[in-house]
Amino acid sequence: MTLDEVTFLRRLYRTFNISPVSRQSRESFKYIKQILTGNFAWTKDGKQCSNLPNPEKGTGLKIIDFISSVNETLGEIKFKNNSIHYSFSSGATEGASYQGLPAGYISFDEAIESKRAESEIGSMVSRLGDYGVRFDVITSTRPTETANSQQFIFHEYNKALKGNSAYKLITGTYDENVFVPESQKVKHRARVKRVSPHLYDQIISGKFVTLGAKMYDPFTVEHMWNKEKTFTEPTEDGNYIIAVDWGFADKGDESVFIVFDYSSMPWTIVKAQAWKGADPWNLMATLRTWKEVYNKAKVIMDVNAMGGVVMKKMLYDIKPINFDSHSGQKPNALSYLQLALTKGRKYSVIKGEVVEENPNYGFIRSYYLPDLGEQLVNYQEKDTKLKQDWVCTLYMGVWWLWKHNRRALNEGDKPYKLNLLKENKLTYGRDTRAIR
Repeated sequence: MTLDEVTFLRRLYRTFNISPVSRQSRESFKYIKQILTGNFAWTKDGKQCSNLPNPEKGTGLKIIDFISSVNETLGEIKFKNNSIHYSFSSGATEGASYQGLPAGYISFDEAIESKRAESEIGSMVSRLGDYGVRFDVITSTRPTETANSQQFIFHEYNKALKGNSAYKLITGTYDENVFVPESQKVKHRARVKRVSPHLYDQIISGKFVTLGAKMYDPFTVEHMWNKEKTFTEPTEDGNYIIAVDWGFADKGDESVFIVFDYSSMPWTIVKAQAWKGADPWNLMATLRTWKEVYNKAKVIMDVNAMGGVVMKKMLYDIKPINFDSHSGQKPNALSYLQLALTKGRKYSVIKGEVVEENPNYGFIRSYYLPDLGEQLVNYQEKDTKLKQDWVCTLYMGVWWLWKHNRRALNEGDKPYKLNLLKENKLTYGRDTRAIR
């Protein structure tokens, strides 16, 4: 053995399995111990199988003596080749568990359940800088009610599907799981069809599914993004409006600015930014600058809270348009936003795949804004614990755009009436269309 080979073997090598769900990380830890102690069992073709070493055949003998020590509290397994594996949850420590630790391989399990998958992935990837080789994002496509990263994962999935992502897409289905006996697969497929037939393709085939409690689904949100990579400079004859939602607490709501270009249809978000705990004077200066740069754009802001009332008075010279989120304006704004996202949409579901029949539906386009996307797909009107700053800013702008473009939209002057007990109808003047 050469000196270089000896040096390499003495070098500490780490691998991580990280999950936002602590139970998932513990399962990974358990499987590794089972495999490396010869206690992993499964059923194949009706026969019970295991990786128990067989001295007579000379198989599996190397793995039995491979583990050096186990620390379940730390989720740490040390191996005799001077390598270490860690299985732990990112949810409890927000990344503190693996900061400062270089790794050769990292898997991020059930990433869709992360509170902020995008930022967590960035933190994990930085751990591969010293000698890392591979990073895998592993996830199911059926989120729980608390999954906050479904839109980010859905966005990356679609990019990878089209071949323009940093990730290589590898998909799998329930039927491809070789460790589940065929007899059990038959029973489970039948069970799912009986209990949840409309979700069969999602549960068995791994198709993306939206959650009924949410107001805006990932498909319409994903459709909103255009091909622009970043914000767009104003055009000489462009018409713009800036929607503003104020928030000044260091650990509370953000201040969000969104600039809409309504020169033509669809309306386009050309610039957007958020600040947390920013100085009010700096934000006012920024707003005045944006207003001038974007052709003396109109400004609409929420004046319900004390911060909004104060900012309105401080900015009296730019004559901001008032929006009261605690009045009847908010329900209308949410309805207009729903319509703006889905107007003209026609689709069918074929074998669990959503097939869009009108690829140009919707009145809103934007460059990719991950925070806006995450808040939209998780938005529930009555859940005040969810972050809603981006959504509030968006629906303010859409509220004004819809009200002042009714003729262009050919929608008359009356808001639609919603009857939850009967078939929902959109009513504008004499025009009545059923919501499907």
